[in-house]
Amino acid sequence: MKIKKISLKNCGPINELNEDLTNLNVIYGRNEQGKSFLVEFLIKCLFKNSSHWGYLRNIKGSRGKVILQGLGEGEVEFSLPSQSKKKPKLEDYFEKDPRGLPPSLSKLLVVKGGEFEIVKNEAGVDKNFIKDILSGKRILDLIKKNISPTIQNATIEERISISKKGEGKIYQEIKEKLEKVNRLIDTVAKQYEAGEIKHIEKKIEELKQEKENLLKAKRYKAYLASEEINKLKKKLTKLPQEKISELKEEIEKFNKKKERGESISKDLEKIKKETENLQRLEEKLKKILEAKRYRAYSLAKEIKQKEKELEKIPEDELSRLEQDILLYNNKNSELQRKTLELAELQKKTKHFEWLRGAKEYYLRYLSTPVKLTKFIKVFPYFSLLFLLGGIVFILLGEKIWGILLTGVFIAGYMWIIKKYFVAMKQKEEIKSIKEKFKKYFDSELNNIADIESILNEQSADYNRIGYFKDEIAEIEKEIQSIKVSLQNRFKKLLGKEFKGENSDSKLEELKNRRRDILREIEELKEKFNKLDVDETDFVEENPGVKFEKSELERVSKEIERLEELKRQEKGKSQELQECNNKLKDWEEKIKQRFFEISGEQTAQEEWKRKIQEIERERNETLERIKGKEGELKGLGVEEEEYERCNPGIKFSPEKMKEIENTIDKLEKKQKEQSENLLNLKSEICSITHSDISLDWNSLIEALYLKKEEIISELKEVESNIIAGKLVYDTIEELLKEEDEKIVEVMNWEKVTSLLLTFTRRYNKLLFDDEGNLLVSSDYETFPLQDLSTGAKEQVILGLRIGFATRIMKQDCAFLILDDAIQHSDYKRREVLINSLVALAETGWQIIYLTMDDNIKELFEEKAKKLKNKYKKIELPLPSHLTHKNY
Repeated sequence: MKIKKISLKNCGPINELNEDLTNLNVIYGRNEQGKSFLVEFLIKCLFKNSSHWGYLRNIKGSRGKVILQGLGEGEVEFSLPSQSKKKPKLEDYFEKDPRGLPPSLSKLLVVKGGEFEIVKNEAGVDKNFIKDILSGKRILDLIKKNISPTIQNATIEERISISKKGEGKIYQEIKEKLEKVNRLIDTVAKQYEAGEIKHIEKKIEELKQEKENLLKAKRYKAYLASEEINKLKKKLTKLPQEKISELKEEIEKFNKKKERGESISKDLEKIKKETENLQRLEEKLKKILEAKRYRAYSLAKEIKQKEKELEKIPEDELSRLEQDILLYNNKNSELQRKTLELAELQKKTKHFEWLRGAKEYYLRYLSTPVKLTKFIKVFPYFSLLFLLGGIVFILLGEKIWGILLTGVFIAGYMWIIKKYFVAMKQKEEIKSIKEKFKKYFDSELNNIADIESILNEQSADYNRIGYFKDEIAEIEKEIQSIKVSLQNRFKKLLGKEFKGENSDSKLEELKNRRRDILREIEELKEKFNKLDVDETDFVEENPGVKFEKSELERVSKEIERLEELKRQEKGKSQELQECNNKLKDWEEKIKQRFFEISGEQTAQEEWKRKIQEIERERNETLERIKGKEGELKGLGVEEEEYERCNPGIKFSPEKMKEIENTIDKLEKKQKEQSENLLNLKSEICSITHSDISLDWNSLIEALYLKKEEIISELKEVESNIIAGKLVYDTIEELLKEEDEKIVEVMNWEKVTSLLLTFTRRYNKLLFDDEGNLLVSSDYETFPLQDLSTGAKEQVILGLRIGFATRIMKQDCAFLILDDAIQHSDYKRREVLINSLVALAETGWQIIYLTMDDNIKELFEEKAKKLKNKYKKIELPLPSHLTHKNY
């Protein structure tokens, strides 16, 4: 019994764990890494009763499963109660196990949170627990529990003494019922067996026997009547009504057939006269049919020509053409509408470009105006002064200064002229802008805001012009494409170039042409179908006769009539021949039947008289049979009741009536006597559950059967009481011996060996007078509760493993040890771990959870020899912790 796999999610600090386990498994994790959560998860999954391990946290939101093997065939899944409340737990499997595993075995398999105790007391284990798992006390208590207190307290000596409760009450009730039956039997013997009713019953029996003899005589008489009826019936079989009826029917048919032959002969002569004209009519019909087939051939040829014409104007092509024309017209309409809208926008915004340029000039002139300052006004005088100075310097021989002053004069003069012209030009431009603005927009231009106002109004419309031009260009392309498509389609349909004018009327003309052709084809097909001629029967050459339907029908009907008469002629000839042949055979057959019935040859003219004679003889025989059958029916005896041997007496209805009357009188008297014993009879029926209408003999028999039934029931109850008492007394004796045997069992070699290995000191277990567990060495004995925590941990771990091994016998199980040796010193730890590794080698599964690095390292060192049977699992750090914290 091993844990194969553990899978869980959201279990405390453990987000997810999914591990396959082997024989020795060390699960390492520091504080707050989820060891305790994992152990509690395993306890809740595996065990039904988790109260032994104290408080277990509610692992809210956790999900997972534990897979065990070894509980039977295959693997078994265990999960949290919240996931599967109705699934069985390990205790349920222990109860069903044929080895008789105690449910308390679960306490040995798990150590939680270093709590090494098996039982929650100072010693960690007690006498009751050891008895429960190692002795038969649990089974004895279970058997004892099934024996009721009433049986336990009963006494059995010469007789059973038991209280009137439970089984005792049932025992007393059965005894009382038996006494009542015995009392009734005595009463019946006195009141019925010795009474007058017995004599009446004897007389009735004698009369019934006499009646039976008369009945035998009656049955013998019925037998004789039956035999005579059989003889008459045998005679009747020689005159069977069926054969007579058949013979009469045959004679009647013969006469009718004879009359029919004469009638056929007359009809045949009449038909032969009418059928002489058939050949001439057949030749005429052949010519008319050839004319019909030629007409069908001509119509079929014409239909094919029309269908070829129709193929040149396909319906789908006309539909596509119609769609293209519609699209072409729609696009032209759209083009006209868009063109008008564009013209409207262009007209509305025709001065927009000028206005935008005017705004630019207007803004530039206003931002950089040219002003003729006082300096500019006097500057010509300074320039003239520079010119005169330059001339003077040149005349004086100072050419450089002369040229320089002259140059300044020229430059200054040019600058002033330019300034003057620019200012004049700006003034004229602004004047021109204002005049055009007045002309274009019929309002005065006072400032730049007037221009911007109109620009803002026309800006959206101006921008739409470009969009409209693009749309118009696209529509024109589409129109051109559609126009080309239309020209191609018309060319295909018309077989010639089509420029596109009047496309709608041309399309309608094509449609009308197609409709006309379709109508003509339908008319031709209707005429063709009426002819009902297959293509294989066409005649391609004109036979020289015009086809007329009325003449064809007339000639066909006449031929059909004559052919029918011809067939009738042939049929009637055959029928006449067959009739004559059959009449001959029939006559011989009827003669043969007469011979079979009467044994004589009968001529045709004697048939009627002879058949009447045979019927008369048959009717007389039937009358005799009917009389005998009436006599037999009056006797009222069935065939299976016939008496074939003569009983020696003659049947007398009077004697039978006398005996029956006497029996009736006696039975009435018997009934009166029975009514006197009615109370006794009712009491018997009540106890035997019999029908009150039964006779006394049946009731007495039922009463004796009831007595036997009650005696049998009493014996069974007595046996159960005696057996239960004996088992109870035996169990009490065995329980007294348990205390002596339990010491021997708990000192089993494996337990004491593990105890000595784990403690290096103690090798024996005892109980004191108060039932406390003692551990003993070769020199001294101590109560287990007085040992140190470490020593107590070692002792109880040894007991845990030893007891578990004792219970499992040759089988193995798992041990979940959560820091089970944390209180042991370092030297003792090595010994304990060696023992756990050795236990894993034998097939036991060890799951050890620790936060102790020393214990982890010892396991790694000692488990090397296990190779692939050892696995170390390190729990992941939770998200709120890091290695740095540690």
